[in-house]
Amino acid sequence: MKQQSEEAASRRKKTYDSYQAYVTAERKYLREPTPENWENKERAFEIFNRALLEQQNSSMH
Repeated sequence: MKQQSEEAASRRKKTYDSYQAYVTAERKYLREPTPENWENKERAFEIFNRALLEQQNSSMH
């Protein structure tokens, strides 16, 4: 049981960290709307979405 709660906490942290990375990338894009910053923002958003889905799927089991 303890391992499951540690895994859940790890997934929450991964989701939170990926969200922070996305927010940072989006702010950078808003300051400097270059194609490179747009790609970084989109990639960060995909990573955040994946982490969020993993967290939601694992909490259903």
